[in-house]
Amino acid sequence: GGKADAWWGEGVPSSTREKCDLQRNRDNGEKEPHQYLSLVDYQTIVTNNWELFKDRYDFGDKGKKADKVSWIVRINKIRQTTHHPEKGVIAKEEVAFVKKIFGLVSQKITGKATQPSN
Repeated sequence: GGKADAWWGEGVPSSTREKCDLQRNRDNGEKEPHQYLSLVDYQTIVTNNWELFKDRYDFGDKGKKADKVSWIVRINKIRQTTHHPEKGVIAKEEVAFVKKIFGLVSQKITGKATQPSN
């Protein structure tokens, strides 16, 4: 309740909330609405609340906000491959990219450089 409800209504775009509500209704409300967010939904949330998130998640390409967090889409594609065996295995470059993003996100959260284990 309270702040969480306010954030859901103010910080999450209506189209994203509607998608989550639709999935929640199909599940007869088994989970909280935010539990229906997909990884790529976070790119939309970040870009729609850019002033709040830009210092933590801007380590993508130059240009528009969506370009600066395009790494989320790439991470999601890698995640899809790892969670669906029929899509094959990921390349060494993709593993290196995931490790790089892990380090960047960890550093933004903790304020300390993180070296992911091999």
